Amino acid sequence: MLLLKKYMYFIVLIGLFSKLALAQPYNVLENKKFPWLHYVAKTSLEQNIVNIKSGRYLVAGEKQFSSLWTRDFCFASKGLMLSGNADVVKSQLNKLIKTKRRRDSLIPRTLDSISAQIRVFITTTSAGRIPMKLISPLRDPLIPEYTDQYGSAAIDSNILFLYAALSYVKFTSDYKWWYDNQKALKDIYDYYIPKMKNGFIEQDKFSDWQDSVNRSGFTFYTNLLYYIVSKDLESFSYFNVTSAANNIFRLKLIETFYDSSVGIFNGVVGKNLYSLEGNLLAIENNIFKDEEKTKELYLNLKKHNLWSDKVDLPGIATYPNYPSNWVSPFLKFVGLRNYHGAIYWSWLIAYSAKISYLMGDNNEGARILSKLQELALRDGAIYEIYRQKDNLPIWNSMLYKSEGPFSWGSGLTIEALSTAELAN
Repeated sequence: MLLLKKYMYFIVLIGLFSKLALAQPYNVLENKKFPWLHYVAKTSLEQNIVNIKSGRYLVAGEKQFSSLWTRDFCFASKGLMLSGNADVVKSQLNKLIKTKRRRDSLIPRTLDSISAQIRVFITTTSAGRIPMKLISPLRDPLIPEYTDQYGSAAIDSNILFLYAALSYVKFTSDYKWWYDNQKALKDIYDYYIPKMKNGFIEQDKFSDWQDSVNRSGFTFYTNLLYYIVSKDLESFSYFNVTSAANNIFRLKLIETFYDSSVGIFNGVVGKNLYSLEGNLLAIENNIFKDEEKTKELYLNLKKHNLWSDKVDLPGIATYPNYPSNWVSPFLKFVGLRNYHGAIYWSWLIAYSAKISYLMGDNNEGARILSKLQELALRDGAIYEIYRQKDNLPIWNSMLYKSEGPFSWGSGLTIEALSTAELAN
């Protein structure tokens, strides 16, 4: 069995060498620690860049997610820039600004030449057997879609847009672009003013990145993102954001969501549902403003089931699984009852590795990236989700196949690899 496994890896390596020979000039060794993971992640990400008349854009995936998904693009934007594609980031930011909703400056959840919901439904329920990308390829004009099948807007679209825009300016120093668009950017930020209730953003069902579950009300993820963006906006006087107001908001976040009995942050007010993404964001952005407390949060997270439930690896979205009555009927239908529970996400695996390196836990970061490199070599691409089994097989059922290549996971992998390269 071991010989067979080594033989399969050898075949994959030959395939990757073949791709490399046909590709544009690229030094596969430019990431010294994990060269093959870097190559597969970069190839996966760039495979999802599309060129149409109005510009170069990033789609979320090759099959069911072959639309311009705002959330996926924003999370992948740093990886795009690190891989030499800052022009794609600027192009997509410009397109999203132009298509924000007139009445409230809501950034669209998707852009597509057909309904993104139809594209997802047909491709998903046929497990990718109906090639919608070929039947109806992305073309101009791109039509904005602001709400999902439940009538909910993506509550994080505007925050994530600003998150990506701020990252773009930091990376490129293109402050001209920022100031040219400053009025629109403030309108995008002000979208949240009427969403505030008791000092926090209140969200509808199925509206944040965990859109398969009805986690309505107040979530740590959405409000933490708002704080992270607001903190960066202190540098731009036009936005009238003060450090004093941000500090009050930060302290309220800690008071409301931190569970001292567990030592990590809760995902939803009043529920013992702990999500990985919020805790990783809290560590990266030093929400405590105290290195010792942040390190303690990291160590507590490593002890939690989010980091090592059944498979000794971080990457599941939420623990414990959501109650059945929280889960979207459509997701139940296609067999993804635990889509945002006990399923491994490539972007969360990669993000966990990045955080380990930032915390000086280089051995743990290397362990996680080694596993991700093993998966990349096995599969030839970065995929969306994996089953919670020792070898993390790609999720595949009669009605759903994990998206691949997956932009969000690829972008975060490139980020993690960049952090690993800078680690001592």
